Amino acid sequence: MNHSIERSLHGPAGRARRTLAFARLVLWRVGREQARTLLVAPLAVVVVIGLAGLASFAFPQWLTGPTQHALQRGAVDVLHTDGAGRGLLEAFITLQAPYLLATFTGFVAASFARSMIFADVARGAMEVLLASEHDIVELALANLLALAALTLATAAFATTVLVGIAALPASGVDVVVLLREAHGGTLVGLLLAVCAVSAEIAMAACLLFPRLSGAQASITFSPLQLVCALPGLALTLLVSFDPGSTRWLPAFTLGAIGLGGALYAVLVRRLFDPRLYLAS
Repeated sequence: MNHSIERSLHGPAGRARRTLAFARLVLWRVGREQARTLLVAPLAVVVVIGLAGLASFAFPQWLTGPTQHALQRGAVDVLHTDGAGRGLLEAFITLQAPYLLATFTGFVAASFARSMIFADVARGAMEVLLASEHDIVELALANLLALAALTLATAAFATTVLVGIAALPASGVDVVVLLREAHGGTLVGLLLAVCAVSAEIAMAACLLFPRLSGAQASITFSPLQLVCALPGLALTLLVSFDPGSTRWLPAFTLGAIGLGGALYAVLVRRLFDPRLYLAS
């Protein structure tokens, strides 16, 4: 009887339950302490991308030469429509907006990760957790799950609002037909994958390199935010140069999730140094 209880507590199922319970606790705390940030972050993403879409449709002369050329090429070669007016807007919706959304969501993921770790350091909770019997990998995976949930929620909210704006009668775009032609399911999967990878990078950096990532200071900006935006930015540039590359990107990014998660656990297990926090 005692052996079965011990196995249930220390076996894979017990570790999974503890990890999920701690992740829910982190989400509850973030929701209570950072409710305004949780709302402002996706709205800021919507505003930036919405203004870029408006420029592509109403003020194409405001676009940079490479951006305008990429949209025209995507409209003609991928969507098989005119490379002007509504065609530019449709190209932006399918070939630019998802990757810009991934870029800004990566930036948001880094901000959330830094604020989560900084809050624990500031209140002394990090020292208590490290002094407890909790396994560091369980704590790291719980923080990662919480960050991934926040990042994906931000992306989902922003995507829903942007699709709703694109579907307005004033845009003249049939969003359902457009997403079918552009393989909307593939775009969503790609966006989710990039968000997950950005979350892995952000949390690993905050746990392993707290000083470098700014997780131990209440600063508003750190280089980590740019690093976490790089996956989305790289995809944005790649699709701008080769719109047809979207065919094979989902398989690559989905594979990166599993590889990144495994690498995350290994790095935390081998490189995490509690002294970085106990001395703070």
